[in-house]
Amino acid sequence: MKKLLIIAASAALLLGLTSCGVSNTATGSSAVGNLASAATSLLASATSSGQSSGAALKSLYNQYKKDGKVDLTNVANITNLATLVNGVQGLKSSNNKTTFYTDFLSGLINGSGSLVNSNNSSSVLTSLATLANTDLSGITSAATKVASGAAQAATALQNVSGVTTAVNSLSTIFSLFK
Repeated sequence: MKKLLIIAASAALLLGLTSCGVSNTATGSSAVGNLASAATSLLASATSSGQSSGAALKSLYNQYKKDGKVDLTNVANITNLATLVNGVQGLKSSNNKTTFYTDFLSGLINGSGSLVNSNNSSSVLTSLATLANTDLSGITSAATKVASGAAQAATALQNVSGVTTAVNSLSTIFSLFK
């Protein structure tokens, strides 16, 4: 009797899952397939975020070497800083044991033209994590104003909360590249 009850319950569960769209054998899709697809998309996103962050970091570093400072009145620097801030947001919930973290690092190395490498990657990521955990919404807002042509955005950025943290983090990172 117990075996019959277990078989009936299993059949009801399978029927319920199929009718709710969790498993669709006619099309070959399943919840597992959808989960795998989402995971692949997330990892591609991590690599892409790393690459854009690395490219922004490289541009900021090249300007820093040229001018001896992070010039916050330079429109390109504001845009690169906003790109960097947006790119590192995935690090908020990651640690160095996650696949996201390692894929982000791979993209970061490629995007930075190997400014970030195996010797300095841990320290760079620690500083980038500081950026990720700082409220830098004002930087992205200023970048949006710059993109729309508002000339006052560069001046306004000087008073934005989090800019000091961002510049200090960049200074720490740049000292690793020498």
